[in-house]
Amino acid sequence: MIRTILQLTTFGNEQSRWRLAGIVLGIAVGVGLLLTLLGAAQGLTDRDQRRSWLNVNFEYRLDEDGEAYTLTDDTVMVGRFTDYVAGDAIERIDVAATQTTNERTPWGDPLPAPGTYFASPALIELIESLPGEQLGDRFGTLIGPIPDSALGSPDSLYVLAGVDEATLGQFQSWWIQPALAGDASGSNVVYRIVMVIGGIAMFLPVLLLISTTTQLGGAQRAERLSTLRLIGATPESVTRVAAIEMALLALTGALLGTVGWWLLRPVGARFVVDEGRFFPYDLDVSIATIVAIAIGAMLTTGIAAGVRIARMGIGPLGVTRERSEHAPSPLSLLPLLAGLALFGGVTWAFKTSNVDVMLLSLAIIGGFGLTSLGIIWAGPWLTNCASRLAARFAGSAAGVVAASRIRRHPEATFRSVSGLVLAVFTVTVFAASASSVLEADDPRDGAQVFPLSTVYAYIHEGATEADLAGVEREIEAVPGVLGAVIAMEDRNDPGSWLVHRDDAPLLNVRIEDDRAWVRFDAYNYIWGEPDAERPGQPGAATLAGDLPFVLMVATDGSDGVIDTVRTRLEASNQMASLARTRADDIDVTTRKFVNSLANLAYIGIAITILIAGISLTVATAASMLERKRIFGLLRLMGMPNGVISRIVAFEAVAPLVAVLAITIGLGFLISWMMVEGLSYSRTLHAPDIRYYLAILGSLGLAVLSVLAVTGLVHRNTGVNQTRFE
Repeated sequence: MIRTILQLTTFGNEQSRWRLAGIVLGIAVGVGLLLTLLGAAQGLTDRDQRRSWLNVNFEYRLDEDGEAYTLTDDTVMVGRFTDYVAGDAIERIDVAATQTTNERTPWGDPLPAPGTYFASPALIELIESLPGEQLGDRFGTLIGPIPDSALGSPDSLYVLAGVDEATLGQFQSWWIQPALAGDASGSNVVYRIVMVIGGIAMFLPVLLLISTTTQLGGAQRAERLSTLRLIGATPESVTRVAAIEMALLALTGALLGTVGWWLLRPVGARFVVDEGRFFPYDLDVSIATIVAIAIGAMLTTGIAAGVRIARMGIGPLGVTRERSEHAPSPLSLLPLLAGLALFGGVTWAFKTSNVDVMLLSLAIIGGFGLTSLGIIWAGPWLTNCASRLAARFAGSAAGVVAASRIRRHPEATFRSVSGLVLAVFTVTVFAASASSVLEADDPRDGAQVFPLSTVYAYIHEGATEADLAGVEREIEAVPGVLGAVIAMEDRNDPGSWLVHRDDAPLLNVRIEDDRAWVRFDAYNYIWGEPDAERPGQPGAATLAGDLPFVLMVATDGSDGVIDTVRTRLEASNQMASLARTRADDIDVTTRKFVNSLANLAYIGIAITILIAGISLTVATAASMLERKRIFGLLRLMGMPNGVISRIVAFEAVAPLVAVLAITIGLGFLISWMMVEGLSYSRTLHAPDIRYYLAILGSLGLAVLSVLAVTGLVHRNTGVNQTRFE
């Protein structure tokens, strides 16, 4: 039987073989993308495990008896910090240990001694590219690289620096723990949610592409199978032949997709996700998973093909008549409404009570998935409504024929554009959500906020102005430094700082009265809106016994000067924190994280739109080829080519137009519920230019698909093509 099926499959002209190639290629693309998604999901987990040593175990601050840990040969003193250079964030671990310590690094080397450090290869490269006073001098002497087994990404900027106990003890936060190790954080929850949603958004169009390509050439296959019925084959045998034929094609496509995935892994690994690229082996998938996907593709496509052929009712003379689909019911809107209700419930629960993070994540993912599937289920009903409306107001033969065809086959018609519809919905959700962060967190200067060029660090408790005099002179001698300012904290009003009247202009601090010391709310000068007015606070004539709290340095804003100041402040041994700027406090890393997600989302959307465009082309071509005899008869009756082309175009574009506006609106609604409902300070803004380019790209692909199929119509509906056996 297999030999007979192979002969039936490969029999035919060149067009038949091209259709087979299209089916195999569509399945190959779907399998390759599915393997990539599964590999990336596993790679994120592996990345999280490798970098888990960075997560300081806060619970080890006290031992089982409630006593504070002390530094012994079996413990380490650890501080975790975020350092910066030229706007790039560095994950920094400072570690102090006894000279006879038994502890080692997570990769097995001895812990770095004070004044030495390990660094990731990317950070070593960065250190070598900059003068020592801008970066390298902060850490001491390099003693080796951090191996890949302890890195999240080839682009990771990590440093493990050795310090002495007294130096680390001056900082505001440190912990003593049994070992230099930590637990996997599970990665950023928001990131996980976005990645899963992105996977759903890409996977659904892939399934639709596979479903569409397997129907390519369905009419021609029906003709071949009717030959079997003519020579005595039973309907069950024909169904079995069709199922095995499609299963073999699916197996071929799965094997081809697996090979393509393997060859293109290095390309996929170069996409920047979160802190950087993947290692190529991060995208590996187990053999068992590959076999399961191949078997799954065979079974699903084979069963679907068998069911489809059984429903067609092929007799000895072929399919006797075209079967209309059942009219879709308004009940098909229920899944969509359920998805929106789930999102609304999540928003209400978040605002009114404490919700478990895992439960919240599952609800958001479930709501998105249900809404996406709801759009697919509701699409045929909306398409049917649009076709009835179009038929009523159609003013041409093309409109009447196309509207009648859509009304008889609303599900098949919508299926051809469902990929593009989902792409538009997803890009709207991502673009609108990202706008809430990219717009709101843009660090910029203002009249009453610290200039972005100001560097500051907290002074360790016990340091006096005399201790800091030398530090100030050294800092002010750096070219590009405009001045160094010591700020005092008001002990009676925590959060209020005081600076000398002459220094206030350097910091944009508002002078309210003629007193010698100017008081201001530090929080507002760091975190407040740049354009907001700050209420003045009465100053102080003198200060009695207050100790220095913060050392602030005004610079010209160049990266080299800012980074040199950071290094000098750390080397002074008078600071209780690493130096930073207001842009660091606003958290440039969060912006980069969101940008990374946005870039990744648009990459995924570009792939999804391309897949959807291919799916639309294939579906439209398949529909045309199945009806080429009908179109040929219309040509024989005198219908011009242009009218037939307009019929095909109308059938392709009408369902897209019917649901496009609704889809965009749903995307913004979902974004609003996620942003406004699940945060206390975010709000939606207009999406950036990439969103509008994505929408235009979707529409452009739809137009190109129709134009491509129009040429196919002309070649397949000529007089010599219209014949009956």
